[in-house]
Amino acid sequence: SRPSTTPAAGVVEGLDGIPYEAYRPSVVRDVQQALEHDGLYPGPADGFLGKPTMEALARFQETHDLAPSGVPTPRTRGTLLRSEG
Repeated sequence: SRPSTTPAAGVVEGLDGIPYEAYRPSVVRDVQQALEHDGLYPGPADGFLGKPTMEALARFQETHDLAPSGVPTPRTRGTLLRSEG
């Protein structure tokens, strides 16, 4: 088993256990609004990458053949923002 570690400042651990660079609140808010539009996230679009946002992102990622990390990677954001239109 992996040792339990606390991610460094500016790092978020994805649902896949991989550390990712933290995302700006404005980026997270845009993603939350797109997920709300798609009916995957109930809100609020507060710019906080918490468990509800990460779970909604993972559901979106799974349905679009993306790795279900739960974080708004550039590829995920591109796919999500295209699907919003």
